[in-house]
Amino acid sequence: MDILQDNLGDETGRELDSYSYRIETDGGEIDVWFRHRDLVPVSQ
Repeated sequence: MDILQDNLGDETGRELDSYSYRIETDGGEIDVWFRHRDLVPVSQ
């Protein structure tokens, strides 16, 4: 798994918005990046 960090959290005020992840499975790496909020929805 890879993790990237950018400055989106500065713009939105939510620190975790700055993180993107690339997921690895038993079959290999999935070549798609996901934002933190795509994997863990913002609680209401």
